[in-house]
Amino acid sequence: MKKIITTSLFCFLFIISFPTFSASTTLNFEGLADSAAVTNPYSGITFSNTVALTAGFSLNQTDYPPHSGAGVVGDDGNGPMGIVFSNPADDVSAWFTFGSLLTINAYGANGSFLGSVNSGASNNFGSVVQIAMGYQGIGSLQIAGAVPGTTFVMDDLSFTSSTVPIPAAVWMVGSALVGLFGFMRKSST
Repeated sequence: MKKIITTSLFCFLFIISFPTFSASTTLNFEGLADSAAVTNPYSGITFSNTVALTAGFSLNQTDYPPHSGAGVVGDDGNGPMGIVFSNPADDVSAWFTFGSLLTINAYGANGSFLGSVNSGASNNFGSVVQIAMGYQGIGSLQIAGAVPGTTFVMDDLSFTSSTVPIPAAVWMVGSALVGLFGFMRKSST
């Protein structure tokens, strides 16, 4: 009986040690209502202090051209743009056009400061530049221009989200272990 329990426990630990699978996502901000506040139009990610802008309408596409399509997001003037990931994200990058020095702070899922990057230039009117955060386990980002307000736009936000699957076999092995322990307990009384 002890051998069965040891073997079952080994199988259970083996099954739950499957590698983490990751999914790559790119948000292009197309289809958002022009000039509308952006909070959570996409599953797994929440924005704050963010507004949707569309080329040819509220977006000056000469100074702030989109990287792709016509839709972008920008800071709404109420503070730094915030982005919160429901699952920690890795390898986050986006395309920006900015009118003042841009700073991006990355925080872990527990709120710990991971690091910061900045645009390196005071503006890049008329063009877009990709800024990448090479940190792992990003729980949130804070993006701010040196001047509060609509001083930057962001397009094509890309990130890799790590998720750990729980295969059905884990539940089966776990149930078997519970049954074995119950059987042992009943046998010993």
